[in-house]
Amino acid sequence: MQDSEASWFRFAAILSSLSMCLEEELSLMPTSNFKLEQNHRDRTLVTMFRQHQTRISEMSTFVFSLKREARRRADRISKLRSKVARGQILLKKNGIISEAEIDLCITDERLHGEENLERLRFQMSQREEKIVDLTEQVAKLELTTAERSAERKEAAAARLLIAQREQQAALDRAAASMRASRVAASRTSAVGSIPEAAEPVLSPPERAAALRPDENLFETMIADLTASYENRLQQMRTSHAIRMAALESDVKQNTRDLEMQYISAKRRLNHADGIKNQIKAAMEQQGSVRELVRKLFPRGQQAGCVNRETQCSLDPSF
Repeated sequence: MQDSEASWFRFAAILSSLSMCLEEELSLMPTSNFKLEQNHRDRTLVTMFRQHQTRISEMSTFVFSLKREARRRADRISKLRSKVARGQILLKKNGIISEAEIDLCITDERLHGEENLERLRFQMSQREEKIVDLTEQVAKLELTTAERSAERKEAAAARLLIAQREQQAALDRAAASMRASRVAASRTSAVGSIPEAAEPVLSPPERAAALRPDENLFETMIADLTASYENRLQQMRTSHAIRMAALESDVKQNTRDLEMQYISAKRRLNHADGIKNQIKAAMEQQGSVRELVRKLFPRGQQAGCVNRETQCSLDPSF
């Protein structure tokens, strides 16, 4: 404010000197140029007045910013005073410090340290919330992956079962048709081998023996059934191997997906641990609670120390 008043006085002195010079020059000039000089003087005065208004507005803005900073500083100081008072009550109650050791001394470093700690605590809370959200998302993703894997396994098993049933039905139909054709062929050959002239003379037992199928037919049917069952067993082994390979590939893919999710979540957790380590380092740098309180807020005038109090005006009209 003293600088603004001094600049105002200097400006007024400059205006007065300029006006006196202009009046002297106008008195010496002829009357024909009086109107031109009057206009020139008016323009000069208007220009200087505008410059003065600009300067005054800049100074007002600067003063307002200083007042606002003073109010903010006063608010921080009041908050710290309340915190210190509560801390002193606890320290005195626990017998850590005595009444003669308590004195209030707040510095700019302490204010900036408090602001940094508050900011780091806020960032840490945000990171913890984010970690909780990521953990929930990972759990949901694992559940969804397990459900999808189970659905894929059930669908593959159903497809394999349907294919096996269809294949077994086709094999059964082929074996039945083969047996029927062989029985018909054997009966036809047995009937055709009997002479037509001797047919009326044969007795019923002899006719039954003539109509009996070939003795190798049973062995042939057994061999066919054995071959069909071996073929079916081989197909079942092949389908089982295909199913196991598909399941192993699904398990490997799910394992890779979960490993990538675990790595990403671990990186984020490590990033959050960096914030915690910063807060821990800041607290360790200041020392223990007792030493921190004694250094920042001593009570009593100690030898070789000077008590410097901070004062500010909260009057808006200042």
